[in-house]
Amino acid sequence: MREVSSLEVKGDTCLIKTSLAQGSSPVLLPPHFCALRGECEVREMTKLEDHLEGIINIFHQYSIRLGDYDTLNKSELKKLITKELPNALKNTKDQPSIDKVFQELDADKDGQVTFEEFVVLVSRVLKTAHADIHKE
Repeated sequence: MREVSSLEVKGDTCLIKTSLAQGSSPVLLPPHFCALRGECEVREMTKLEDHLEGIINIFHQYSIRLGDYDTLNKSELKKLITKELPNALKNTKDQPSIDKVFQELDADKDGQVTFEEFVVLVSRVLKTAHADIHKE
């Protein structure tokens, strides 16, 4: 178990600074990962939890670049797809293809892709990858 060196609760998230490694970044957890009852117990994440956190972190790595820090505009989505999904999605450098993906994901047509809308893309990629594994 990691030793918690500081804990800061802001709204719906729990910022945990651990003494796991020197110079390591704080861990930002949603409440369901951290049940607060006066103390916060930090456990090693499972492999799946680690991958889920990775998806969240990748989304935020691109969403904080311009405008709203919690949504992707078309440019940010294109960078994310080009850099993070070049093998999973075909035509990642083709602007009309990116435009089509963006329009499909932007369910509320506000010109931004929220995390919830982004998860639709992740789900499609996972379903395709799963089907491809069974073809081999």
